[in-house]
Amino acid sequence: ESFKSGIRKRWVEWISNSEREYTKSGNHKKATYELICKWVSETWKEISQKLLIKLFEASGLTLNPDRSEND
Repeated sequence: ESFKSGIRKRWVEWISNSEREYTKSGNHKKATYELICKWVSETWKEISQKLLIKLFEASGLTLNPDRSEND
């Protein structure tokens, strides 16, 4: 599961199951920053180490400054 899909899953659960709160103009209130940070933390913990390694390798962030690969 990707990070984006993990966040989306939590948002869908929240929007579907939370008690509705509305702004003065009648719009749904947005998720709090605290709740979004919780979603990010939970989702980050679910990402496998194998996927993280693959993503860093694909981005080139595993290269040393002289562009040689790490062992």
